[in-house]
Amino acid sequence: MEPTNSNALPKLKSDVRIAPFHDGDAAGERYLVEVGEVCFVAGKSMRDVLVALADKPATLEALAATYEQQTGQTISVEVLADLIAKRIPEALFDHTPAPKNKRPFVFSYDLIPASVIRPFSNVCSVLFAKPVVILVCVAFLLCELLMFSHSLSAIQHPFGFSDLVIFYFASIAVTLFHELGHASACRRFEVPHGDIGFALYLIYPAFYTDVTKIWRLPRLKRAVVDLGGVYFQAILFIGLTLYVLFTHDLLTLRLLWAMNFMMFLTLNPVFKMDGYWLLTDLSGLSNLHQQMSDACIRIARKLFRRPAVETAVPQAHGLRLKVLYAYTALAFVYFAFIIQFLYSAAGDVVMHYPARASHFLGMIQVAFFAGETENTLYFAVGLVRASVWPLILSLGSGFILYRVVSFLRRMIAASFAGVTLTISTPRWIYAIANLKSRWAKHG
Repeated sequence: MEPTNSNALPKLKSDVRIAPFHDGDAAGERYLVEVGEVCFVAGKSMRDVLVALADKPATLEALAATYEQQTGQTISVEVLADLIAKRIPEALFDHTPAPKNKRPFVFSYDLIPASVIRPFSNVCSVLFAKPVVILVCVAFLLCELLMFSHSLSAIQHPFGFSDLVIFYFASIAVTLFHELGHASACRRFEVPHGDIGFALYLIYPAFYTDVTKIWRLPRLKRAVVDLGGVYFQAILFIGLTLYVLFTHDLLTLRLLWAMNFMMFLTLNPVFKMDGYWLLTDLSGLSNLHQQMSDACIRIARKLFRRPAVETAVPQAHGLRLKVLYAYTALAFVYFAFIIQFLYSAAGDVVMHYPARASHFLGMIQVAFFAGETENTLYFAVGLVRASVWPLILSLGSGFILYRVVSFLRRMIAASFAGVTLTISTPRWIYAIANLKSRWAKHG
């Protein structure tokens, strides 16, 4: 997108919004640049150029003059041309399509429009008042003390088919209520939220709420939005606990266990879920996954005594660097646990699944040739149920293997970048070659 002449200066989109970015570091020196559904973080010098561009100068010379007038500093036309061509995202210019927010999903689909959610999120935003939050937190801890052991024993009872259907639909309802919590936290801090949608994250289904605009908020308020879903689940947990105390309903006890599991899963900081964004906002470490990769590259290059290289994200320092190394260690331990679990589970499947599948196939064949339609369907359903876990395990193992191999390949390539492998021939080979040539000459 290099301008061919001074008259080719591109214009910023009209909806570009620039405001101070609150990340807890160098206040007032970093700025949030919004356009459509996308946000960028810029330094002060880049922000000054964008502000000058907002005046719609016609040429690079006019842009340099506007920049000098606004900042009191001079800047060359060559520097401005380089910034526009290489540093400023093309999505900010009006000749490009409206940018879309890049989501960490394999597939996503917006289900409930923001206009439908907004009346509910406006009403529920009062639940984030400080006295209410304190009351909910205390009540939730008491309910956990009362229900944890009971829910743990309840989940071990076998499910009937009708119970299983109700359980899954109830879990979906809990998840949607979780997403309403994120939207309500946005409204509490008077920032807009987007739609609630359905997605495929990694290999499992999930719901999401578009809360991109919370980057306008200070870090602690962003953290409240990150926790908004779990907080709403805690409110629902309290209500269901009171219901169980009066009814002793087994299915609700199982649902309480599932809610605990969902809260634990969503607070996992390794994958890009609520826990990841919570750690990002509290620590001020943006692009945690990229920072983790860069940290591994720096360590590897030090071990192999290679010179440091410039990384994609500025290096963390002080306490943030310690948090980053702790996070990296946690991620490695977590993936090691996952790999060990998948290895054990795969071994169990290899040992037992062929016999179970063979049994069901045999029973299906017997029932089919005997004309027993009901039994045929029964055993077919049994085969499908027995095959679900091996299928999930195969997909999960393939995905984890792909991610681990890709990560190791990137680490090795980056760690040894700039290395030239030179293989020297031993002297004794030259000696043998010389002897052969002499024999051939005098032979």
